[in-house]
Amino acid sequence: SYIFKPDIKEIIYMKKWLFIALRVIVSALLVYFIVTKIDFSSLFTEILPKLPLWLLFFTIAISFFRLWVGAERWKLLNTDDKFQLSRWDYFRYMMISNTFSLIMPGMVGGDFVRAVWIGADIKSNRTRNVLSIFFDRLSGVLSLIIISTFFFMVSPFFLIRAKMIWLSVFIIITAAIISTVLLIKRNTFYLKILNWQPKKRLLLRLKNVLIIIRDIVINYISRPKIIIYSFLLSFAIHLLGFFVHYLIAVFLEMGITFFDMSLVNSIVLMITSIPISISGIGLREISYITLFGKYGVSAEKAIAMSVYFFAIGILFALAGLPFVIMLKRKKKNRQTQSFNN
Repeated sequence: SYIFKPDIKEIIYMKKWLFIALRVIVSALLVYFIVTKIDFSSLFTEILPKLPLWLLFFTIAISFFRLWVGAERWKLLNTDDKFQLSRWDYFRYMMISNTFSLIMPGMVGGDFVRAVWIGADIKSNRTRNVLSIFFDRLSGVLSLIIISTFFFMVSPFFLIRAKMIWLSVFIIITAAIISTVLLIKRNTFYLKILNWQPKKRLLLRLKNVLIIIRDIVINYISRPKIIIYSFLLSFAIHLLGFFVHYLIAVFLEMGITFFDMSLVNSIVLMITSIPISISGIGLREISYITLFGKYGVSAEKAIAMSVYFFAIGILFALAGLPFVIMLKRKKKNRQTQSFNN
């Protein structure tokens, strides 16, 4: 009798498209909910026209500058001693990552694409270069948590009890990170990894990754200036973004302070990083409506803020397409040369 044995690759392929379909459905449902609650006639005829044209060009210029600073932070955190990536390489991969973030789940989908393409493009130390993307993202997230904690504590719109809960969570996260670093640093931890002899290929790769992670962490500990500079660059990236949001809020007459605007955007960035919708669509808008509503801002103005930056995101993604095309051509030429040889 015939026994059906499903192909593993087919199962993975089906699961991949199932997750994509679910995220599209979630995004569609969230957008539908927003459409039924918003007066779009006033949004496009009264609210968005308040934003001057020069502000669009200013926002795009700041966005490019923030991306360049982000590339510098990534370069700083990469411990590859062969320096296979130039300063221009870091920037163009950031542009490519930004382009794919528009269509990938959550706000970190572009990082996954960046990691895959980096791993295929460089010749050696692939794991170390791919892990640099993780530590780059970690620096951005931790700096965002620090900034949001500060703004939350100084905001007059939240009760002391809520602030104490937030501060407690921040302390727990900080303690967990310090404990993890200390654990990785210990020689006993390193010896346990070295003595571990897994038979499966996947576990063997995990062992090698853990060894490289420990080496990276030790490198950071021995050179604390790297951590300090990376956090300073992260703070600059976030604060520039908050400033642009605040400037737009002023023109939209939202009546919100810079501190509270920064807090709202910090929370929205963390929420939209959750990969349950495509590029955070719907999730971002509902977060804006809910959080800005705490400050008495209308849902239409909150959506205007989101629509404006989503449009900027589309323009920015289009600007990254030439980098995607050039890299694909480069890989195709490389494959052709390898086949001819």
